[in-house]
Amino acid sequence: MNLGDLLPVFAATDAAAASAERNGKFTEFPDEEPTVKQMNDWLEVNLPVITKSHGELMRGALPPALIQLKAEADADLTDYVPVTIDTSTAKTTMEGQRHNKAVRDAIVRKATATETLLSSLRNIKNGVAQDLIEALTPRAPLRLKARLEAHKDAHVAQCHDGIAMFKELIALRGTTGLIEESIDHDIAVEEMRDSQLPDGCAVARCAIPRS
Repeated sequence: MNLGDLLPVFAATDAAAASAERNGKFTEFPDEEPTVKQMNDWLEVNLPVITKSHGELMRGALPPALIQLKAEADADLTDYVPVTIDTSTAKTTMEGQRHNKAVRDAIVRKATATETLLSSLRNIKNGVAQDLIEALTPRAPLRLKARLEAHKDAHVAQCHDGIAMFKELIALRGTTGLIEESIDHDIAVEEMRDSQLPDGCAVARCAIPRS
């Protein structure tokens, strides 16, 4: 095979990558047990997509838009302590009221920033998970089910950490990861097959012994 024979392949890969990056969507995942080449080809197309849209989170950092929220959520309120208002004069009464209001406002501001930060991160990660659901459902539903179960949100139903899911797909790039995943996948296939027996017995129990 010469270089000319490979040009259509290169062109198709480039076109898929350009389309995926333009649409912000992942291409279809190749298989339940992808080969090393299939995995590398898929990542070559889709890694730039998630890097472009969520590169900071993939590196373990915050998107720029959330940095200020993080600072407000981490505000140190050690010195923000309510005081007993001295009502002996109008001035001390007003000063005490002003101080206690500042304490209440700081507490509310910190709580609001914390909730907004967590909600924003959850929405971003779940958005990635939804794109992965679309990409993995056609050819890798078992792999998708396992990833969703492993990375479901502990507090909000039907929310998942798509960033962590994508990182696990990146880890499949190596041969060792593929072998280990294949073992888990084979076990899952066997469990599904056994559960479909009409009388409910297991294959090992119902199999006819060989003579």
